[in-house]
Amino acid sequence: EIEKQKLLCSITLEGSKYVGLLNYNLKRDFVGMQIYSNKDIYIGQWENGIRHGNGCYIHYKEQPKGKKITE
Repeated sequence: EIEKQKLLCSITLEGSKYVGLLNYNLKRDFVGMQIYSNKDIYIGQWENGIRHGNGCYIHYKEQPKGKKITE
């Protein structure tokens, strides 16, 4: 059944990148990672092109130049 098949892919479009599975309609599905053009990252579950289920959204925060990160 074609509806149950998944395609593993890597797509770059307009500064964003997606690595993961697509469904038969070529929409993000099941699990994958999206790196947005603003450098935010989402890793988790997708359903028919929409973030859905469990996942982790990481907001990118640029460090000021010259500032050292200490532990």
